[in-house]
Parts: sequence; structure tokens; C-alpha cells
Amino acid sequence: MVKLDQVDFRPLRALKRRKLTALMAPRSIFFGMDLEGAQLQGADLTGCDFRGAVLRDADLRGAKLTDAQLIRADLRGAKMGPLMIAPGRFVRTDLTRATLRAADLRGASATKARFLEADLKGARMAGCDLTGAEMEV
Repeated sequence: MVKLDQVDFRPLRALKRRKLTALMAPRSIFFGMDLEGAQLQGADLTGCDFRGAVLRDADLRGAKLTDAQLIRADLRGAKMGPLMIAPGRFVRTDLTRATLRAADLRGASATKARFLEADLKGARMAGCDLTGAEMEV
């Protein structure tokens, strides 16, 4: 398995509907990119920059987004819960002003995550661990 550490993906402009299951790209940059419908199940996206990215309907089940920045990201309808073999991890993830309408975070670990001014209308969060999370509307 290839590990792409600190890669700037912005020259690709879009990874819309791409199959990126188990992508290993910690500390990489996806700033402002279109990743609508991307399949990122089980991906290691620790410390990645997704500010302003479109992740609408993306499959992030089991993804590791610890310390990632998702400020102003569009996560409408995204699947962010666990897979059978891996939990969805959003530990210390910054989701400030992110749009999470109808997103599925059931069973995810969002400990110490920041949801400041995030749009959570219709988000499914049953069983989501929000220990130490910051939430403000």
C-alpha cells in the first residue's frame, strides 16, 4: 500500500465520484476541491486540509480525520459513521461553519471536534461520541 504523505491534490481540481477507498494521504491538501460522491471508506486523512471542499454525498465511513480541517466544507448527505472494521474518527476535527445537512454520523467518534456554527439540520448522530466537542449554533 502506498502512503502519500503531505501531497497537494489541488492541481487535480476535482476528484468527484472517484474510488479512493483506503487512501493513505495524511497531512495532504484538498482545499476547495470537488470530492462530491467520492468513496473514501477507511481512508487515513489525518491532519488534511479540506477547507471549503465539496464532499457532498461522499462516503467517509471508517475514515480517520483526526486533526483535519473541514471549515466551511459541504458535507451534505455524507456518510461519516463506522465500517465493520473501523470507526469513523473525527477527533479534534474542525467542522466550523461546515454544512452537515442530512449527514450520517451515527456511531462515529467526534471527540473534541469543533462544530461551531455548523449546519446540522437533519444530521443523524445517534451513538456519535461527542465527548468534549464544541457545539454552537
